[in-house]
Amino acid sequence: MTADFARVAILLFTRSAEEEGVRKRFLTHGSRADNAALAAQLIAHATATASQVGVEMVCVDSVQQAGATFGERLSGAVRATFALGYEHLLIIGNDCPQLGIATLRQAVAAVRATGAVLGPAADGGVYLLGISQTLFERGPGSNYPGKPSDWARRYYTNCAAREPRCINYQPWPTSTMSRI
Repeated sequence: MTADFARVAILLFTRSAEEEGVRKRFLTHGSRADNAALAAQLIAHATATASQVGVEMVCVDSVQQAGATFGERLSGAVRATFALGYEHLLIIGNDCPQLGIATLRQAVAAVRATGAVLGPAADGGVYLLGISQTLFERGPGSNYPGKPSDWARRYYTNCAAREPRCINYQPWPTSTMSRI
């Protein structure tokens, strides 16, 4: 880990491969086991990619998550990861295999510089969410039960309303990525 990237971590927030196999149909004609096997490959790919960025990587899967809503589960994972001593987090999932090492390194630099970064996905969601501990503590926490993209956008909107200088982010990078 370089000094520039110190105190930054990538949080891989995901369901377990087995749960993904039940909840998502990656393969239209595949069984739950086939979908779980593909999910395991996606999780392994995201882990391998994040592990090469030069910052620490923390994985919180559905076995470790607590809460009734997406917002509660994500907020709990973010809170627990910040408690490990990090100042900035990049939160990624397993559903954007085109997300590469160079993009993650750029996002690390961007979140350190601005305190917040969003990677917009082609489907209207997000493939990457970066946040500083300061902004997270000032934000709405787990009050948004909806989709990840709703949580991210409302989080930043709420934060900006409370403290206008905290919302220095640009949807970044300007191009979108596709998620599975």
